[in-house]
Formats: sequence, C-alpha cells, structure tokens
Amino acid sequence: ERVSRTKPKYNSGFYDSTGCMPTGVEKVTYMVRLSVTTRDLCAKDVMRKLISFDEFEDLRTSGDKVMTNAISKLLSAPVKEIPAISLRYFCQYNPAIGFKVSVDGVNNIPPTKGHWPVVIFGVVPPCAYFGPEGLTHDTHFHSALDLDSTLRCPRWGETFVSLQNVPFRGQGIGLVVQIVGISRMQAKEGIKLKKDDIGWTAMPIFFDNEMPYLLDGGFQLPMYKGTVPRNFQRLIDSKGVEGAMRIAEKEHKLKLLDGASALVRVSDLQRGPSSHPIDAPNPTDTDPGIPSDCETTFLRKWVSTGEERVPKKKWPKYAKIERGFFDGLDKKIKDLLPPGQSPADFDSLLRSDTATLTRIAPPEGFS
Repeated sequence: ERVSRTKPKYNSGFYDSTGCMPTGVEKVTYMVRLSVTTRDLCAKDVMRKLISFDEFEDLRTSGDKVMTNAISKLLSAPVKEIPAISLRYFCQYNPAIGFKVSVDGVNNIPPTKGHWPVVIFGVVPPCAYFGPEGLTHDTHFHSALDLDSTLRCPRWGETFVSLQNVPFRGQGIGLVVQIVGISRMQAKEGIKLKKDDIGWTAMPIFFDNEMPYLLDGGFQLPMYKGTVPRNFQRLIDSKGVEGAMRIAEKEHKLKLLDGASALVRVSDLQRGPSSHPIDAPNPTDTDPGIPSDCETTFLRKWVSTGEERVPKKKWPKYAKIERGFFDGLDKKIKDLLPPGQSPADFDSLLRSDTATLTRIAPPEGFS
C-alpha cells in the first residue's frame, strides 16, 4: 500500500535521537581529536612505520625507484589477518579520560582449604598501600569469587576499575598486584580473621618514558612468592617498574611462584567505557571466563623492554591452567563453602572480612 503521509520534518520532534548523543568521554575524545593538527602523509612516512630504521635508511638513500619497488613488494605480500590498530598509533593518553584495569583471576597458586583467595591491586603512584605507610587510598580489591572456579585457579567477578587524572609518568608508574588468602577461625575470644600473602606481581602502565601511550591489552603476569617488598613502591618512583624488579630481585632474592600467573587487562577509556582489550586472555566485561584451550601459550611479555622473567621454554607451564581443573580433580569453590552458608552470604562475608583486615573500601556497588 502506498504511504500517504509526508515524512515529518526533523525540527518537529518526531524523531528520537537521544540514543545518538555522545557520552561525556566521547565528547572529550572528539575535542582532543579536533585539536590535533594533521598533515598529508607521503609514501616515505608510511614506509618509516612499516619497516625497521636501518632498512628505511638504506631505501631512503637509494632513490625513488628502489623505494617504489620496495613498496610494491610490501603491498603484494600475502596478509593472513589484519590486526586491530593499537591506540599508540593515533591516540595519546589523556588523564582526564583515564583508563581502566581489571585482575580477572590467577592460575596455579597453591590452594589451602579455608583460605579464600582475594586480589589487592593499585596503580603506583598514586596508590601507597604497598609502601611502608600502607595507605589504602587508591587501592582496590576483588573478592567476588566465581564459584565454578577453584582455589588453585580462582576467578573474580568485579571486572574493571576506572581511574582518571593519573598523570603520565612513563616507566615511573605501574600496576602492582598482591594475592592474599583470607580465612576466619573460631577462637576462645571469638572469630579470628587472618590474611596470608600468597604471591605478587607488577607491570608498567605506559610504553616508555617518552611517549605518552597506554600499554593497552590483556596480559598474563608471572608471580613472585610472598609479599610486595616494602621499598618496591619507592623503587618504582625512582627506577621505573623494570628497574625496580631488577633491584628487588637482587636485594630480596625473590623467587617465582612456580607456574603461577595473574590475568590482567588494561584498557584506555578512549576506546569507550564498555570496551575490553582484544588480546588474550579475552574475557568480556561481565564474564572473566577461562580460556577453552588450556594448552595455548598466551603468556604476555612482562615489561615493555622485552626482558622476560620466565624462560621461553617454560611458558607453556604458566600458560596452561592446572590439569586437575578440567579433569574434575580439583573441587570447585561452590563445593567447599562452609556448611549452611549460602553463596550470597559467603560472598558478602568474604568482602566484609577483606575490608576489615585490609582497611580498603569495598568495590563500588558493594558494601
């Protein structure tokens, strides 16, 4: 049937475009983009990005014909898969917009019945929890255990914490992660709470000291035994994350928690508040998940310099989730809950116990 009514004009208010309105983050991002002056790119600019410095210098001094042949050869090379573009190629870090971090879980920590794994983390600085003062401001914890995970390979459900107005400090700023075991025991004087340090790790937030670009992606970080050294926070400030690692290893004779690793995600909020990194491990915002292929080696570089804490031949041991989980040899957390305690009560009590022992405010939306 023919439409007999003329379509309404836009100024009539007939159309609902509220869903197309940019968010606060998008508005700031658009203004940043508009403020950046651009220039036309030539073939040499592109080649400079695609090949090594030495290769480019050889081509640059060899004349246009050689350069043209090199471009043709590069463009004709077969491409199996085009990776998503990294933010560092076009998007500088903006403190006003910020970034978000999440510690989704850990693999292969030593399980102890009655000791419930909780993760404490913060970006240092401004976080000062891991120093001598033990200040809790800008410190966060995740305790909402996935009841289908295990004590050996726990997963947490709180996902991302957003951080704004953290200044760019190059390698002088890093994410520090501490895994603890929270337990409660019946004593003569009543319930006794206890916190045991299991292991820790750290990673830089930015690519280097010069370029203000976030180290955006998913990472699997090998863990040290015990607790974060008290001088580690000061060392990050003066020596950077990699320098602090080297000094701490020498001074404190650190030992790796063999086979244990933390699953961490870092994402620039300029990607959008609901974004998540594309690199493995690749859970969604609401589903931390467990990689379906436990044999896949997805261990990520620990530091931007490329120096590795774990020899490459040992990567599969860290990337592989404990075999017992898939074979049903490790009991799931839901099968270990105290008798008569519902999952909701367990979750609430563990969060309360963690806040009491650490003096850290519970995650937003929880109390």
